[in-house]
Amino acid sequence: MNAEFIRVDDPRWKRLLGQVSHDFYHTPEYLELCGRYEDGEPGAFWAESEDSAFLVPLLRRKIPASLGAPDGWWDLYTPYGYPSPLLTRLRGQESGRFMEAFTTLCQKSECVSGFLRLHPLLPLPPAMLSLSGTVLRHGETVFIDLEEAEEAVWKGVRENHRRDIRKLANRGFIVELDAWERLPEFIALYHATMRRLDASPFYFFPTDYFRDLRKALRNDLHLCTVLTKSGEVASAGLFVGTDRIVEYHLGGTAEDY
Repeated sequence: MNAEFIRVDDPRWKRLLGQVSHDFYHTPEYLELCGRYEDGEPGAFWAESEDSAFLVPLLRRKIPASLGAPDGWWDLYTPYGYPSPLLTRLRGQESGRFMEAFTTLCQKSECVSGFLRLHPLLPLPPAMLSLSGTVLRHGETVFIDLEEAEEAVWKGVRENHRRDIRKLANRGFIVELDAWERLPEFIALYHATMRRLDASPFYFFPTDYFRDLRKALRNDLHLCTVLTKSGEVASAGLFVGTDRIVEYHLGGTAEDY
């Protein structure tokens, strides 16, 4: 089995994404962006065996000297979101060998810990992952199957949410999509929401982050803005559409609403 850490410009990365279901969290462009804002060196773990390949998008950072760690020790972690490991073919014991190869390479490279966020819609067998660590479950993720008929989609929405949506429409609220001139308003709204929720400093992404995110994701990134009858921004969110998955990335709501 061939196993190594690769850079964001390695052609094998993009080639694998063309073979498997994935999200924008798995793209090298997103990893490169997160490397700038999450204080990590972007890259991925790559392994292949016969006609199967395994990719884990990762950020690498040095263990702080304040912890007394020797110089050259690192930790590995996936960036913000759901950048779960990707596997081209799932074949019983072979899938476990990929995680074993990951652990072995980490030890050789003085990477002393790894934190992998999984993806709720692109699951991997827990048994495969538990061979090399502990698998924890953190709450639930809500999703809507957009391939269903519109009537079925609406039935899947809570009755009180349907009622609120109708009420807003009757009051003249409208939705704008990709009105990018409103991006500064969205950023201010997002930051105000984070302050109201007493969010940790991590979530206060700087203004350049949002501009760089748009540059990295291009036409896959969308700004959805909810306006009052008078044209005031009541709420807004950033959505990303990748490989038949639409993700709600970041959002905010004005204090009055």
